[in-house]
Amino acid sequence: RMRTWSILLCVSVGAALVVNTATAQEDESRERVVSYVVQSTGPVSLTIPVQGAIKAAWVRGAKGKWQPLAAKARDGAVELRLKSEYLHSGATMLVLDPPAWLNLNDMEPPKVLRFEVDGQKTEGPAEVSLGWLEEAPEHILLQVEDALNPLDPGSICVTFGGQAYRPGETGVRFAAEGPKKGTLKVNVRALLRAAKTDAGTITLTIDDYALDYGRVARSVSWHMAPSITLADGTILAVDSVTDASGWQDWSVVSDGEVMKQGDPTTAGVTWLSQQHSGEHWIKWKFPEARKVSGVDLWWGYYQCYRTSVKYEVQTWDGKRWVTQAAVKGQAETQHSSHQFDAVETTAVRVFQPPMSGHPGRPDYMWLAEATVSYE
Repeated sequence: RMRTWSILLCVSVGAALVVNTATAQEDESRERVVSYVVQSTGPVSLTIPVQGAIKAAWVRGAKGKWQPLAAKARDGAVELRLKSEYLHSGATMLVLDPPAWLNLNDMEPPKVLRFEVDGQKTEGPAEVSLGWLEEAPEHILLQVEDALNPLDPGSICVTFGGQAYRPGETGVRFAAEGPKKGTLKVNVRALLRAAKTDAGTITLTIDDYALDYGRVARSVSWHMAPSITLADGTILAVDSVTDASGWQDWSVVSDGEVMKQGDPTTAGVTWLSQQHSGEHWIKWKFPEARKVSGVDLWWGYYQCYRTSVKYEVQTWDGKRWVTQAAVKGQAETQHSSHQFDAVETTAVRVFQPPMSGHPGRPDYMWLAEATVSYE
C-alpha cells in the first residue's frame, strides 16, 4: 500500500524549503520505508517528528550517492542538517532507518522481460498505439524483474477510463515469481465490459521499493473501426475516420449523393480515412448471404479526383477474402465501376494496401459514395 502525506518540519531561519513530503511504502511482509523529498536553495536544518529511537539517517548526495547523515534524536523528533553539497539542482532525498532488505544503491526501475498484446511481443516504445481495430485486443501481459530490490505490491496498477484497477479486481491478475519478479495480466475484454466502452488507453504500472523517481509504465491504446447499420440491415464499416474537423459524419458515403468537380468542400460529403501509412478499407456485411456482382466507387474531389491507384474488390467465402477485381495504376477519375460474375457471400470489401491512395495523398482513402450491385 502506498501512503503519501505532508509533514510539519521545523527549518532554520533563512532556508528556502519548498517541499516537504513523507512517503511510506508498506506490504504485510516488510518493514515500513519512510523517505522524504526536500527542496531547498541552500543549507537547511530539519526537525522531523518520529516515533521511537532513530538509529541511522541517510541522504542522497549531489552525485547520487547515499551518505550517512548525523542525526540527533530529542523529545520525539530527530534533528538533521542538510549541507549544500547534498542538494542536486536544489533537491535531495533522505531516509530514516532504512530496513536491511532495502538496497539504497538501486537507481533503476524494474526491467521489462515481456510486454505482449494478444501474444505478440512489443519491444521498444512504452506507449503502443494499435491504431483502428475491428475488435479490441483480448489480453495484455507485462512481466518485470528487478535485480536489487523487491517489487512493491502497492505500486501494481492498471488504469483505464480514469479508474484504477488493482490485482484481484476486474480483469487484473498479478503472479509473483519470487519477491523481485512477477507478471501482470489484463483481461482487456473484462475491463471493457466493466467500463462500458470498447476503446481507449490501458496503462500498466509496476515499481520496486527503490528510492528513485522511476517506475515501469506501459500503455496500449486503440480506436474501434466505425460502423453503421443501413436500412436493409447491412453493416457498413470503414477502417478509420480522419480526426480533422468536418468529416466526422462519414455515413455520407452511402447517402446516394456523389461529389462533382467544382463542389466547394469535401467536408460533410465524403468519407476521409485517417491519415496513416497502413491499409484502408470499406466493408459491407450482410444480414444474410447475397449474390453480389459488382462495386461502384465515386471519389472525393479536392483540386482533382482523389482516385486511389491500387486496391482490390474482395468477397468473403467464410474463411478468407477472395479477390474478385484487382486495380493497379488507376488514373484520376470520378467513378470506378468493377463488375464480376455473381458470387454468393455475406460480406464485401474494397481493400487498399498501404500507401496506395491518390499519388498526392497516398496515405488516405477518400470516397464520396460507394455501392454494391446485387443479382
